Amino acid sequence: MKKISMRKTETVRLTSAAQTLYSGDCGPVIA
Repeated sequence: MKKISMRKTETVRLTSAAQTLYSGDCGPVIA
């Protein structure tokens, strides 16, 4: 999980902003 987290962290940052627009619930959950 840690290995994926490191790579996801970068994608999550960009996805987090996009997810917030699509699903406001997923945004904060991922962060």
